[in-house]
Amino acid sequence: MSWDKRLEEIKQYKQQNGNCNVSQHYKANPQLANWVNEQRQLYKKNKLLPDRFELLHGIGFEWQLSRGSKPSVEGWNERFKELKQYKQQNGNCRVPANYTANPQLGNWVKLQRQLYKRGDLLPDRIELLKRIGFEWELRRKVVCVDWNERFEQLKQYKKDDGNCDVSNLRRLGKWVHNQCTACRKGKLSKESIKLLDEIGFSWNPGKELRKVGGWEERFKELKEYNEENGHCKVPQKHPQLGKWVMHQRRLYKKGKLLPDRIELLDDIGFQWIRHNIVSWNERLEELKQYKEKHGDCDVPSRYKANPQLATWVAKQRWLYKNGELSDEQSILLDEIGFSWNPDEDSWNKRFKELTEYKEKNGDFRVPRCLKLGEWVSNQRRVYKNGKLLPDRIKLLEGIGFVWKPSRGEPSQKRFDAAETDNLVSDGEDTSSSGDTQTRIPLHRLPPIVWPATKSSNP
Repeated sequence: MSWDKRLEEIKQYKQQNGNCNVSQHYKANPQLANWVNEQRQLYKKNKLLPDRFELLHGIGFEWQLSRGSKPSVEGWNERFKELKQYKQQNGNCRVPANYTANPQLGNWVKLQRQLYKRGDLLPDRIELLKRIGFEWELRRKVVCVDWNERFEQLKQYKKDDGNCDVSNLRRLGKWVHNQCTACRKGKLSKESIKLLDEIGFSWNPGKELRKVGGWEERFKELKEYNEENGHCKVPQKHPQLGKWVMHQRRLYKKGKLLPDRIELLDDIGFQWIRHNIVSWNERLEELKQYKEKHGDCDVPSRYKANPQLATWVAKQRWLYKNGELSDEQSILLDEIGFSWNPDEDSWNKRFKELTEYKEKNGDFRVPRCLKLGEWVSNQRRVYKNGKLLPDRIKLLEGIGFVWKPSRGEPSQKRFDAAETDNLVSDGEDTSSSGDTQTRIPLHRLPPIVWPATKSSNP
């Protein structure tokens, strides 16, 4: 059914019920509930067309439902007021689409740009937005992450690595540096300072490393580590000593390490450059070799041949998701067909197979013994539980997918027919009678009972 017809149905529903909140259990028109949910999902992902947004907004459609709260779409002037407050706090009007403090504001800002580009934005609204320095076109994609999101990334890093030393991560490292600077200048809120203190945040990492136990004590620990392990390659996760070793390398590289300390470290075979660290490009070459052998870049987490490669692949997806992967690295991975979202790509691959199956066989009766058949059954089960994403529902319904197959579907019969390549005769000679030879599928033959072996002795 077309979008316009669904719009008429939701208008009628509102006339009868006073709102657009169609329940998932609405028996009179269950498809309408799915459609309503789909519009909310498209709006949340910034994929809803502006003209459709305006049509739904015009009938009082509620985009986000929460108990005891008013509708999230509240009129242009109120959104404009929120945008002014955002600018006062952040210094610009570039509200990110994933702005967790107010997700609707990010969508509203994007809509204003779309309306302005089409020439549909009212002149008085254009003037108001210009007065606060609104940018109509963004020259480059702005990756703007709010404070709480960066804080959650730092918490996760601390959980994984045991410290808050994120100097090896460009964007998160810059954010950490900015927190230290803001704290020294008295511009960081007490609440933010408290949250950072709770996770053991280091406000002055360099000074802290010099204070803890003194240089001589740490050097003594390193000598003991060298005697026990035969090298000075202390892992970064090692409590305190790992950070201290990294700091010595950093000072040496900058030419700030005292000559007598350099001599002491040289005497125990200290490595100023960690040669055991595999570079990013070397891992990329390993991934290319993996793809040549397996046909994809989805290295399993338990890949015994190279477990470090599996960890590296997972880390690239995490860095990309959090905006920490450089543009050059993401392009290099794109060129070899790297999948940033393997689950989504796997679903699309199965959907393509199903489309081809439908074109070839004229139906969706895929035998369950095939992987595609298992996938089809899973889609029906997830749909029945109300957990299938609206965009996936739309794609499946677009090719005429049947959610409730009729009983007695000949999918197994079709599989049995395919087995007739391995049929056997019943062993009778029927050539003289002219009768057609009886053929029985192998998997339906009765078990063979062998006669007992007779003794050779008399």
